[in-house]
Amino acid sequence: MASYEAGHSAIVRNRDLIDVWIQAQRGNRKQVVYEKLLSLIDITDEPS
Repeated sequence: MASYEAGHSAIVRNRDLIDVWIQAQRGNRKQVVYEKLLSLIDITDEPS
């Protein structure tokens, strides 16, 4: 995450990821958390 610049609006907190992890179905948790991260971080936004 350190490579992202401060201009990104999304801030991912550990607590958010823990909540997602707990709520996700067993066996699919890593994928759900990964999708959550991608949804919070706009990876298409090129650094200026």
